[in-house]
Amino acid sequence: MTAVRRQVFSLRSALACGSLLPRSLRWIQYSLIGLPVFWLAGLDGFLWMVLFPVLLIDLVSVRRGKVLVSELTFAGAALFMLAFVLSGSSIDIPMRYLTWMRDGCVIAMIFATIALVSRTDRNIVFQSLIPPVAVVMVFSALLGVAALTFNYKGTIDTPMYYLLPDSITSTGFAGNLVRKSIFHDSYFAGILYPRFSGAFAYATSNGLVTMLFMVFLVATGLHRCSRLLLMAGWLCLPAMLLTTARTAFITLLLGICIAMLWSPHRWQKITIWTITGLVAAVLFVFQDGISALLEQFLTLRGGGSTSTRGIIYQQTLLAILENPLGYGTQRDIPELGYPLGSHSNWLGLLFKYGVAGFVAVLVMLLGLIWHARGLRPVITRSTLAVGAALLAAGITEELYLDATVALIIGVLMGACLSSSTPPHPGLTKVPRCRALD
Repeated sequence: MTAVRRQVFSLRSALACGSLLPRSLRWIQYSLIGLPVFWLAGLDGFLWMVLFPVLLIDLVSVRRGKVLVSELTFAGAALFMLAFVLSGSSIDIPMRYLTWMRDGCVIAMIFATIALVSRTDRNIVFQSLIPPVAVVMVFSALLGVAALTFNYKGTIDTPMYYLLPDSITSTGFAGNLVRKSIFHDSYFAGILYPRFSGAFAYATSNGLVTMLFMVFLVATGLHRCSRLLLMAGWLCLPAMLLTTARTAFITLLLGICIAMLWSPHRWQKITIWTITGLVAAVLFVFQDGISALLEQFLTLRGGGSTSTRGIIYQQTLLAILENPLGYGTQRDIPELGYPLGSHSNWLGLLFKYGVAGFVAVLVMLLGLIWHARGLRPVITRSTLAVGAALLAAGITEELYLDATVALIIGVLMGACLSSSTPPHPGLTKVPRCRALD
């Protein structure tokens, strides 16, 4: 990691090194850098339509007789495709076929991004793709600053809102993509406050990607290498507080704890073990008080939020038992506040694509990790920290609900794996970028 810390991480160096990326990753770089423009136009939620086929073309074209992904990942992808097709037979509303296609493509886009990024040269990946992610985070935070400064809580009607038919824009999900809402009024601990969505579809999506970016910076130490990354990291703190995403806070602590536990610095390990011991002692001594505090934490957004989610999870599990092949998409239940298969990435995968689809996702994950065997110590740290945060966040959040968040997940997770995976010959170009020397 010492070599990485000596480099200069800036948008200028990212553009200079972008020419060394394969075509699809250059498109991802341009998409992230241009996200402010796409967001204002209402196109950010539809970028996957362009990026997904380009990623697939690169996955095929760069093989050059050598394996880009492991046979395990390929088998998982084939199984997921089969489960995806079978789940489509259970869709009950024709309009849901659009959501079915969108979700399947975005999930595949995540894995394709991880596969390509992880097999690209580590230095090129860190230089050319991480600064654009920081640009997105800074833009989102500055949107919040501007909205608070002018006390603006309304919606922004993008050009796509007027171009798409009412049958699409009238739906809740598509409406969030083309009618931007930076803040919306919400209650937390009985207090009315502006909840922050920023440049993302939902406040929970904002909390998820903000948490992930902060864990990545801490685990890799890149916040010490660039003013851009440092500024993005600091702006993420107030942005995350305004999302009031409780899962994001917990997973942030989890990711940072793992990063410190696997740190090469002894003082960080001693610190985290000391804090863990003190927390365990407090939990043991004040068991009754902790139980009451936990109950209050779960009901900070009102008792209805927790109880409704509990009912949704229970009903989702029952529906999975009735149809193990999956339902293709979420299903609205009039008497419930949320649709079945929502508010949980892992339950959602089971509900939408059945047992086979869920197993296929796990197989693809294992296949990608298998290519990263023989990890270096610092990369073990970042991979474990980011991976654990993602797995934990997926319990109550949907990782692919926002396509921009899904794209950033693929980039950051692929960057973690790229530091320990040998670069693929078809993805490595010469001469090297001067900014990397």
